Amino acid sequence: MKNRSCPKCSSVKYIIIVLSYITTFAYTQIYFSPGLQYGFNFDKEHFFSYQITVGYLDIDYTIPGVTFGQRRYLNKKSLKIFNYLDIQSSFITTGFGYGKMWNDDGESFHKFKLFGGVFLYGSYDYINFNNEINNNHHIGLIGVYPVVRDLADY
Repeated sequence: MKNRSCPKCSSVKYIIIVLSYITTFAYTQIYFSPGLQYGFNFDKEHFFSYQITVGYLDIDYTIPGVTFGQRRYLNKKSLKIFNYLDIQSSFITTGFGYGKMWNDDGESFHKFKLFGGVFLYGSYDYINFNNEINNNHHIGLIGVYPVVRDLADY
């Protein structure tokens, strides 16, 4: 059975929650972190992702953020494209996240991720694809470039 929920509607809910949370801490530092990722699943299908993470830095020890991105699976038969949205928390050099990916048909898939590193992160994703892709386990490297802005300056 296909999940026909509106992926854009659920994205708007996440954005509103994050923006509400960020504006509560008006004197905090926010960050924008674009990233590029290359990896493979355990069936050796390669993928390429690009993303942007938005979050804030005014919490001791944890750094929450929201990631928006797109992943492209490159296999011999076809190109499969998925958009994704994650909520994540990191502890300087390691972190975890939960989110959803969806394909062009609007089917959504749960995504769990673990990552660690500085500027170049190793990552592990478990995505419950329900046979959309044969293997649910994904390993990759992601390069990020965080840009920090102080909201009190605006």
